[in-house]
Amino acid sequence: MRCVQSLLKYPDKFDNGFYDNLRSLMDSNALMLVVASRKQLDVYANEHRFVSSFFNIGHTISLNAYQVALKLVLL
Repeated sequence: MRCVQSLLKYPDKFDNGFYDNLRSLMDSNALMLVVASRKQLDVYANEHRFVSSFFNIGHTISLNAYQVALKLVLL
């Protein structure tokens, strides 16, 4: 969570172009990201006025505390 918040604090360095490049790498299967966040990414996009397609991630899985603990135990 801190990493997401850190990126959002510096929109002049991590702008829409940065997020567009991440999305491009994801679309070309050159990069896979797993983002853990308390909010959905589109909420951050709206709060910080980003328009990049990066924030329109197609697969979102919501986990409750029990599911997270179980997945960590099974690692």
